[in-house]
Amino acid sequence: MTIAWTKTAGELSAMSAQRVQMLGDAQSLSGHRWNLWKDHANDFLKVAQTKGPNEWRRASQTVVLVAATATYTLSPRPYKVASTIFYRDAAGRDMPITRWNQDQYDAIPYKTTQGYPACFIVNRQRTATTLTLWNVPSTAIALGTLIVPYDRVIEDVASPSDIVDVPQEWLGPVADVLGVRLADSFNLSTPAIEKVRERADLWLNELLGDDHDESVIFTFETE
Repeated sequence: MTIAWTKTAGELSAMSAQRVQMLGDAQSLSGHRWNLWKDHANDFLKVAQTKGPNEWRRASQTVVLVAATATYTLSPRPYKVASTIFYRDAAGRDMPITRWNQDQYDAIPYKTTQGYPACFIVNRQRTATTLTLWNVPSTAIALGTLIVPYDRVIEDVASPSDIVDVPQEWLGPVADVLGVRLADSFNLSTPAIEKVRERADLWLNELLGDDHDESVIFTFETE
């Protein structure tokens, strides 16, 4: 037994269309229908990642420091950067650096002061995300590196051969959601489609919150 089940975009698009009876056995989407499905897939996946955090999208990257350089472009571009990153010195020790917001950074009077980074800010733009440190790394500090935990961006669907970038638990619900969206594009409405729509709504609510961290709530009794 394995746990390596995946779907290519071509396989998942066929699965979606078959669930709403737009394809028969062993058929696949092509041309206009494939392009519609691909657009629906990318639209859905990009919106779905805003409902995170998802543990399966958590990753970390290493940033090489440069003396007297405050700002670094993160690659790959993260969706979100964690509230704490780490400075790893030459001995391999990791020391936390806390995230500040832009207003706190703007209030710093001397932004070019060099030394050990006490805080960082993140500038998240459409095509690039940068990280700015204060203090600015000195020559000695630049011998270390930054370890940056982040939530990665869900990969785009571009061709039928692409592996769809979701965990196994998402494949069925995503097939339902995208099947219904594809049917809606052609104004199709049948009892079978409505059953898939109902199931898609139920499954979607379940999967989006499936692997969030559990919260611990403390309550206090008062007289």
